[in-house]
Amino acid sequence: MSVKATTLQDEVHDILRAATVNGDRLTLNGQLDRRQYEATMKAIEAIGGKWNRAQKCHIFDRPVQPLLDAMFDTGKIPPKNPFAYFATPVDVIDQMIELLSIDSARDDIYRILEPSAGEGAIVRRVKDAYPTNVTVDAYEIDPVRHGKAHAAGAYMLGYDFMTAAPSPVYNAVLMNPPFAIEGNPLAYIDHIRHAAKFLTSDGELVAIAPNGFTSRSDRKCREFMEWVEAWPYNAIVDLPANAFKESGTGVNTVMIHLTF
Repeated sequence: MSVKATTLQDEVHDILRAATVNGDRLTLNGQLDRRQYEATMKAIEAIGGKWNRAQKCHIFDRPVQPLLDAMFDTGKIPPKNPFAYFATPVDVIDQMIELLSIDSARDDIYRILEPSAGEGAIVRRVKDAYPTNVTVDAYEIDPVRHGKAHAAGAYMLGYDFMTAAPSPVYNAVLMNPPFAIEGNPLAYIDHIRHAAKFLTSDGELVAIAPNGFTSRSDRKCREFMEWVEAWPYNAIVDLPANAFKESGTGVNTVMIHLTF
């Protein structure tokens, strides 16, 4: 489900104008009633603020003032999580890695592509598992997370993976693509099919996806299912219910494993 920007209420605008901003921290001033508080929280959370009980303020992963200024200038609250980012839990990453056909004793370098690297959780886990003979190239559309993925050990090739020209040089693709973005409720299908174009002739792809495509009858989901089943080896493994609950979504998910 895609989300759109909503109008910033005048009252919320004034509350945020009066807030104290210190770098990546925002502290509300004055007493708010429940209605004011809930409306203001929606705006703060939409731009990435998280309440820290110990410090009694909202903490962000970047300087707050430019985020507030953008809201004030446009009069709009941006969509929360516009790039549909939900971090991959460590146990899920470990399952993904276990599916890979990596020989740790091989002399040549095993090349992996991560098309939506987020903050580098998959990158970091892969590099920990195979520190000497695996390289990870990656894309990440969000500028702040892009830097974090690079710090995790990825060689960053760019921001928007969907604009990248295919180059079939990767032994494997590991990916947790955006499930749905504004204007494209089936974004994960486009990302997975595009990623497959980057594989070598004996490469493999492991992707996380919502499980809806396995039973939906609309054309795009039906054609995607047919595409998956056309691979010489294909497997769709159900992940446990609420596998991504810690990341902020209860969508039921599967792990897709495809090899030539």
